[in-house]
Amino acid sequence: MPAKQSRKAAPPKRKPTRTRITFTDPYIRVKDVKRSADWYKRLLGFETGMAMPNKSKPTFVRLIAPGGAAIMIGDGGDAMSGKKAPANVRKAISARKAQRVVSLYLRVDSGINALYESTRKRAKVVQPLTTQPYGMREFAIRDPDGYEVAIGMEVAVPAAPPAPKKKAAPKKKAVAKKKAPAKKKAAKKAPARKKA
Repeated sequence: MPAKQSRKAAPPKRKPTRTRITFTDPYIRVKDVKRSADWYKRLLGFETGMAMPNKSKPTFVRLIAPGGAAIMIGDGGDAMSGKKAPANVRKAISARKAQRVVSLYLRVDSGINALYESTRKRAKVVQPLTTQPYGMREFAIRDPDGYEVAIGMEVAVPAAPPAPKKKAAPKKKAVAKKKAPAKKKAAKKAPARKKA
């Protein structure tokens, strides 16, 4: 008879830790990476964080703003090998197809008025500086490749909309209760007299 094998208790199941997304780098495809990168550096203060395959003629650039926000710009090719973008990608970039549906939104923590004044003379303004009802002061410009770049600063936290008023239930009309008809009491018959 075979010996019984002892079963080891299974370790308790742990819930997998949830990955938190902490940052986003939008990645746009452009016709001339160097020209586009220079525009973002000159107008908005970005700095080159990475340029591939080299800084003099990059096909990919990651730009970093002083506050830590980043934008990646590429020509659609393979930045590691220097291989050019496929013909259909180059054609889409030239036709500015992405620019019709993709835009960037950058947030600043201060100085929106000064930034608008310094950029509006050097870029095509799509939307002038405006304070929006949702608590942002913002404007939008267009970059050399046609992407809309909106820049906003929070100026006030919008107040929560007032709670809807509860409608009072309509008053019910008082209906006079009808008295139930009084029951007639049966007249007591006098007992019949017995004749003697």
